[in-house]
Amino acid sequence: VILDGVRRVAVGAFVAGSLVLAPKNVAAAATEDHIWQLGNGEVRLTDPLSLIIAQQQQNKPLREPRLLGSGGGGAVFSFADSNTVVKVSWLRSAASVEKECATLQFLELNSVQGVERCLGQV
Repeated sequence: VILDGVRRVAVGAFVAGSLVLAPKNVAAAATEDHIWQLGNGEVRLTDPLSLIIAQQQQNKPLREPRLLGSGGGGAVFSFADSNTVVKVSWLRSAASVEKECATLQFLELNSVQGVERCLGQV
């Protein structure tokens, strides 16, 4: 789940739309893998991580991932010079994350203020 609009307490926001993680689209740029061994499994992110938000037709490279925290549902990462966070969910949490994103999208459609926005899921 891709989160946009990080607040002071690193609360992310989800934004509706199709999203593709596309590290291969960063042509001719050197990439580096960052690996975290967490209690529920391993997370590997490419730096830079390139997000293509299809609905907005924009490529958003995210650099220097930092682990904000992890728990039973997944791990959340922030990136240098960006107000976007990425939530990497454990496979067993997929249904819960889908519901979370749908709920946030519903709140956004109803103009609820101060709510995270779901960019999409991959």
